[in-house]
Amino acid sequence: LLVDRSGRIWVGTTVGVHRFDPDRETFTRYLLAGAPGERVSNDIRQLAEDPDGGIWIGTYGSGIARLGQESEGYKFSVRISTAGSSSRLSNNLI
Repeated sequence: LLVDRSGRIWVGTTVGVHRFDPDRETFTRYLLAGAPGERVSNDIRQLAEDPDGGIWIGTYGSGIARLGQESEGYKFSVRISTAGSSSRLSNNLI
């Protein structure tokens, strides 16, 4: 559970990240997406806000990801896991 600097409430669940906007009284769900054929876990275990207002998400099985705020809403801008690069994690359980 995270309350960001704008007062929005972020909840990590086993089926993604949910954001409640108290001003609009709306919920929005965000899901991680992987490459074609890649299994991605949306079991969210950790949430943190960075100085730029981005939301960092720790998952159980898919590493970490960052939701960055853009003009049309939040978009996943970074995902780090055990596969794919030399700057990878040693484990995907965050």
